[in-house]
Amino acid sequence: MFATTVSRIAAEAEVPEQLTHYVQAVSGRKAMPVGEYVAYTLDRHAVLIAYPGGGSNQDTPPPADLPGPVVADASLGRALEELALTCSSVSVLAPFLPAQAPEEAQKAARYDSYWQLRIPPPRPGEKLRNMLCRASRELKVDEEHWSGEHQALVARYLSARELPPGTRDIFSALSRYVTGEGHAYAPGSVKVVLVAARVPNNTLAGFSIGDFSGLRTSFYMFSFRHPEAPPGTADLLLDALVRKSVEFGHMNMNLGLGINGGIGFFKKKWGALPCLPYVETSWSFGSVTSEARGVGGWLRRLFR
Repeated sequence: MFATTVSRIAAEAEVPEQLTHYVQAVSGRKAMPVGEYVAYTLDRHAVLIAYPGGGSNQDTPPPADLPGPVVADASLGRALEELALTCSSVSVLAPFLPAQAPEEAQKAARYDSYWQLRIPPPRPGEKLRNMLCRASRELKVDEEHWSGEHQALVARYLSARELPPGTRDIFSALSRYVTGEGHAYAPGSVKVVLVAARVPNNTLAGFSIGDFSGLRTSFYMFSFRHPEAPPGTADLLLDALVRKSVEFGHMNMNLGLGINGGIGFFKKKWGALPCLPYVETSWSFGSVTSEARGVGGWLRRLFR
C-alpha cells in the first residue's frame, strides 16, 4: 500500500519534487506519503511537497518577486499535524504561502515559478528555428546510456562553479537517478531518458536528461554543455526531449524554476510560461530557528 501510494504520487506529478524515484535516487531518502502530499524525512526534519497532482496547476501565479497570498489550506494543515508527531522542523514547498508558517518564516520565504511548455509546443520563432537548423548541421543527437563521459562533463561543470552543497550533491548523484540504481519504491513506468549531442569526431558536446514517468506532465530535468560546444547545443537537446514528450503523449513539459533572467529567457523563447508559483518556507514546530528558516535552502537540508 505504501509503495502504491508513492508510485501514484510520481505518476500524477506536476512538479519535479513529486518524482519520488528522482528525489530518492539523488538524496538516499525514502518518500513518505502524508495525506495527499509526499514528504522526505531525515533526522526529525521533513521536506513537505505540498502540490496537488493530476493537472490542477494554476495558469496565473503571483509575481515571483512579491509575497504571494497567505492560504489556510486544510489538507496542508492535516499533513503538518501528522509530521509534527515525529519531526521537529519542516520545509514546505507549495504554490502559496502557508498560513501555518510563523510570521518570521513567512518573511523569510523564497519565491519563484515553475515554467511550463505546452505539448505539442508552439511553432518556434525564426531565430530559434535558425539556431536549431545550424546546430543540427554540426551535431548528432541520440539517446545514450549513462557513462564515464557524462560523469566527466558533470565533474567539469562542478569544478568550474561555486554551488550550494545540496545542488552539488544532486549533480554528483545523477548516475543513480539515470541508471535507476537508487529508485526505491519506484513506479514500474519510470522513464528517464538521456539525450546526448556529439560533434563529427564523436566528442560529447552536451547532454540533457528528461523524465517521462508522469501520466500528464514530462520534465526537463538537467542539461550540461561543454564550454566549446557549438551554438544551439542546449536548444537541440531540448528539442529532442520535446519530441520525446510528444511521442509519449504528454500534455505539458515542466521546464523547472525560473532561477534567473538568463534561464528564464531560454525557456521563454521556446514558448514556455510561468505556470505554478513556488513558495518555500521553513520553520521549527517549536520555535523558528536560523536553520529552520532555510539557510542554504531546502536542498541542503535534504542531504543533511
